[in-house]
Amino acid sequence: MRHTPWLSDRDLALENVRYVRDACGDLAEDFVPSPDGLTPATRTDLGRRAARPAECSWAAH
Repeated sequence: MRHTPWLSDRDLALENVRYVRDACGDLAEDFVPSPDGLTPATRTDLGRRAARPAECSWAAH
């Protein structure tokens, strides 16, 4: 088998991911976003922006 630095870099990255995943444990089970928090507010704002027609300064000329 031929050694390449790219494979060792990927192996190290995967090792780091496993370390972080194991350190977090069951953190995802404890995470509950607030109903009026940042995510719903951002989603609402993006929905409003998408529903508006695009405003182009050059289109009026």
